[in-house]
Amino acid sequence: MRPIVDIRRYPLLFLTVLLSFCLAWSKSAVSVLLTIIAAALALRAALQPGFRRAAAKELLQPLTVPFLLMLGVSLVGVLYTETMSNGMAVVNKVLTLPLVYMAITVVLRTPPSEEESRRSGDAVLFAFMAGVLVLDVIGFLTFLGLIGQKAYVLPLAPLHVHHIWFSNLNALGLYAAVSFFLDERMKERTSEQAFLAVYAAFSIVAIVMSQSRTAWLGVLATGTVLAVLFSKRKKTLVAAGAAVLLGGLLAYQFSPLVKERIEAARKDVALYASGDVAKETSMGDRFLMWEAALRMFRSHPFGGVGTGDYGVTLESYVRAGSFPVRLLKYNQPHNLFLFTLATTGLAGFLALLYLFSRIFRHALPERAVPGIRQQYAFVALATAVHFLIAGLFDSFFNIFVLRYAFAVMMAVTVRHLSENPLITKH
Repeated sequence: MRPIVDIRRYPLLFLTVLLSFCLAWSKSAVSVLLTIIAAALALRAALQPGFRRAAAKELLQPLTVPFLLMLGVSLVGVLYTETMSNGMAVVNKVLTLPLVYMAITVVLRTPPSEEESRRSGDAVLFAFMAGVLVLDVIGFLTFLGLIGQKAYVLPLAPLHVHHIWFSNLNALGLYAAVSFFLDERMKERTSEQAFLAVYAAFSIVAIVMSQSRTAWLGVLATGTVLAVLFSKRKKTLVAAGAAVLLGGLLAYQFSPLVKERIEAARKDVALYASGDVAKETSMGDRFLMWEAALRMFRSHPFGGVGTGDYGVTLESYVRAGSFPVRLLKYNQPHNLFLFTLATTGLAGFLALLYLFSRIFRHALPERAVPGIRQQYAFVALATAVHFLIAGLFDSFFNIFVLRYAFAVMMAVTVRHLSENPLITKH
């Protein structure tokens, strides 16, 4: 069987696939690979005028301006940040979004034909899923006591990866796996179908065992939205909704793992509502951090307190006795939107909304187009919706593996969707 793409013909594509594979489990490897890719692209652009012109045109992608706008707002916020190093640390995180997005976009257009380009995009998605699958296997071996010192310990969290990051990585991979079955090409690719089925099974179990309510909510909400958007028949949609609801009820009723986490959240909310904030709880602390972030936004609504001043401002609130000292161990309020509002105000919030609006603008019209466009529209929409929903409970762009994964998914998918002549590109 012919491979997805002959990466031996394209050294930069090989590095990109390797980067996607390493993404789940090696921050150092990803940083090194991205540096090599960026340096190689810059060198080739310097030596080859034809490639330089093609690359410059390719960089004019739908999400290039939104990512750069977010970066610009963050840089401006550094100007009034109390601690410059903290501000630049946040800027460095934002910088990786356009850097990864633009680098991979250019690499995926290196092949001479559209078919090669599509197959190279598939290779990147498969590599990402393979990397997450390796992490899953390590996690399960650790849980079974075959490696490490955490036999039968939950939540499932292999290596250095936090269980919330781990579960949401699996969720993104799950969306990519499901998307391939929307493409007619998969009927002739039995070995790849087998891999996708194995990955989907592992990822679902990993998401459940991670005990991450953020991921659970994200997957359920995203699955519901995608079912509404992509279902062709109302009966299928109703059946799918009923199956999800029944599955959730059964899991709550018969799975101690699920029931314990749901009950813990309910008790946390009740404790916070009663006004008792002395006890440390997961949801209670989130509510307190949200209160603090909203106070920061209200004090500086247009520009926020400063790109790097969330921690400094929170510390001043704690010294004043407004919030418990335990909140100082968190460097962000576990909410993508409130963190943006607190640090960069309405300017940053509007830049963030602009990014997601561009994704929806290019992906939504393609969901009914059979083939590769429908598949990539599915991945783009699923990734965006998941970040919007799960981002209510965690600031995903603060997390290395998740912001890189976001940029990779968008580089693969929105690049193709923007080539539809019926849509204004920019």
